[in-house]
Amino acid sequence: MGQSIVQIKQMGDALRSSGYKSIDSALAEIIDNSIEAEAKDIFVIMNERVDPVSGRKAIYEFAILDNGTGMTINRLASCLGIGFTTKSDRRGMGRFGVGLPQASLHVTPNVEVYSWTDDIDESYKVWLDIEKVKTGEQEEIEDPVLQDIPEMFKKFIKYRTPQKEYDFSEHGTLVYWRNCDNVKPKTMSALNSRLEFSLGRKFRHLINDGTHNIRIITLGHESEAINVLPNDPLFLMKPNYVLGNPNDPGNISPRSNIGCTEPIFEPFRTEGNPDGITTIAIPYTDKKTGESRTSDVTIRFAKVRPEFYDQTAFPSGNPGSTPLGKFVKNLEGISIVRANREIDFGIFDFYDRVNNPFHRWWGCEICFDPVLDEVFGVSNNKQQVELHDDSTNRDIDAEDTIWDRLATEVKNTITRMVEANKELRKDSRTNPGEDSEPESTEPERIISQAENDLGDDEGAAQEERKNTSEEELENRARQELIDQGNENPTIEDIRAILRKDTILSYVNLGRNGSFFDTDFSLGNVRIKINTAHIFYNEFISQMNEENKLAFELFIGALAQAINKTNVHNMDQNDELLQEWDTRLRRYLQQIRNN
Repeated sequence: MGQSIVQIKQMGDALRSSGYKSIDSALAEIIDNSIEAEAKDIFVIMNERVDPVSGRKAIYEFAILDNGTGMTINRLASCLGIGFTTKSDRRGMGRFGVGLPQASLHVTPNVEVYSWTDDIDESYKVWLDIEKVKTGEQEEIEDPVLQDIPEMFKKFIKYRTPQKEYDFSEHGTLVYWRNCDNVKPKTMSALNSRLEFSLGRKFRHLINDGTHNIRIITLGHESEAINVLPNDPLFLMKPNYVLGNPNDPGNISPRSNIGCTEPIFEPFRTEGNPDGITTIAIPYTDKKTGESRTSDVTIRFAKVRPEFYDQTAFPSGNPGSTPLGKFVKNLEGISIVRANREIDFGIFDFYDRVNNPFHRWWGCEICFDPVLDEVFGVSNNKQQVELHDDSTNRDIDAEDTIWDRLATEVKNTITRMVEANKELRKDSRTNPGEDSEPESTEPERIISQAENDLGDDEGAAQEERKNTSEEELENRARQELIDQGNENPTIEDIRAILRKDTILSYVNLGRNGSFFDTDFSLGNVRIKINTAHIFYNEFISQMNEENKLAFELFIGALAQAINKTNVHNMDQNDELLQEWDTRLRRYLQQIRNN
């Protein structure tokens, strides 16, 4: 007798470990489905209750309501099955047929879907409870049954705000996540902020075009509901989550934009690209016909406008330390956009020195159509692309990858934008400039203060400072700043870096480099976290600020322990960290294999 290909009872936990990075990524998948169904309006509705553990109110339920075409009975019957799909058109946003169930199960063990194609009074329901699947109580997705949507959501079917009337009554879908157990952050205000920032970035083009509207609502707090604004990492859109005021360039007023009416960046125009946009034809094979075709990849570049950055705007200050500079830093990177929806964000080996402040003041967006999914290595949950430099790990006669085809244009333009921004700031170097960023970050300050309070034995950094001349330390610091992109460091820049006891930075040490490295050659403890490492890309880069601080303190403690023991145990420390990194990579690979 043959064996089942899938033992569904044993797959409950695996189905919940679906590869979604966060609550906002899972919600974005459901919103994708709504957009694919031609929805114009999408409500993300949250419900809160008192957490019995913390005693604080926490979000525990979600509903995603849209006015799309709705699902037929047959389509609704299969929408929660893994691998079922009607999305064969490669031109649209969806395709793979795993999004609805897996995104839902990432957040909750219990999902219900209601859909109607003619009238809300004829809504049909299907459901999936993974806990009942694991016990054998639910063995299949039962046939859709005629059932009203839950009472608490009925008031939104015909809903009016001062700006607009919403009508979901003729056709639509409601996805209901009950008893959610994987929501981070949990509080309404923190989750609102995260969703507004993330969804505004992911769906900015669709919102900016005026074709789609996403509204975030918490039950009982309807008056505080918000329509998601575009959150453009190129800072070109208007309206946008953050705009600027040339008369007060350092300050911002997120969302409300009181007194702020101007885009902060402008297209990076060159002789060859007067609109800041370039296109590259990329070959691909049509899966249906086997024919060779091409599709254009569009790359858009932007850099900060002078009135928000130059020496006139900040004659004696540091643009990076202002509220504007800190917000811009949160959007440093390259945006990858598929079918007008951002699916990935990072550096993708196109540049390094993440801690170089000049990199926050430009933007780059790479856009492609779904026919290039295989070329870009789009994951089945549309969470990421395979876009990196693998030249050191492939045969010399191998065909060029998509990274190879884009690299010259992207890397060269980034270099030119950085140089242009340096020109804007070159005459304001008499004070500590943006390049040096001498002030300590919060983890650096905490680590340094705690180490001073401990007052224990000196370590490798202290030995280096004691046994090295001041001139030599300054020469080393000068070279370090040059390596970071500060081509002409002043004596103030050099002394600023030497004054710091602890320096924590994010740098590209290569895909095969260790996750983090320590350096004591300047007489202080320098901690370099590798932004090309798999652990950084898949975990650290997704952390919120609170978790990131905890992580940085964890690494700081390890680095200081190495500092204190390195004088007598350098070889052992090196071997230990090498073995630790090897095992870390193996564990992460095991996650991927599962």
